Amino acid sequence: TFAWLGKQRRLSKDYERLPEVSEAVVHSAMIPLMLKRLSA
Repeated sequence: TFAWLGKQRRLSKDYERLPEVSEAVVHSAMIPLMLKRLSA
C-alpha cells in the first residue's frame, strides 16, 4: 500500500506541518483505492 500512496503527489514529499493534515491526506488517498478494491 505504501507504493500506491507514493503515486499521490501530495504524499511524495512531506509538505504538511501538522501530522493531522498528513493523516487526512493519506485517508483521502486511500478512499479511491478501497472503493476500487471493494467493487472488484
